Amino acid sequence: MSREVNTEDKCLERAKIIARICYEKRLEDIRLIDLRNMCPYADYFVIGTGKSAPQIRGVLKDIQAEMSKLKYRLINEAGRGGDEWALIDYGDIVAHIFSSEAREYYQLEELWADAPEIDFLAGYKAGK
Repeated sequence: MSREVNTEDKCLERAKIIARICYEKRLEDIRLIDLRNMCPYADYFVIGTGKSAPQIRGVLKDIQAEMSKLKYRLINEAGRGGDEWALIDYGDIVAHIFSSEAREYYQLEELWADAPEIDFLAGYKAGK
């Protein structure tokens, strides 16, 4: 008997997929933050640090390709061509990819310091 996966479970799974793509593409200090009880416009933030503009662009491209396969609609994107920061917004999940300098400047984790962090690598095997 198969269990119907609810919308909340699907959202968390997609957030984990985004975080794992960041991990596979070797971003640094990746965080998956649970904002469901704290933020009116997103359930999860994925935050990571890229070492170069090409790496940041590559991660964004891979995230968008995978979410497109899952039929998950992109709402908005910002900073895509920039070297310092980029954002992709899927409504309930927002991914922020920063250079180390921009991440230090914006300190997004500090703004959401009370939000729980999710271990996105639990039970994960690379190359799945």
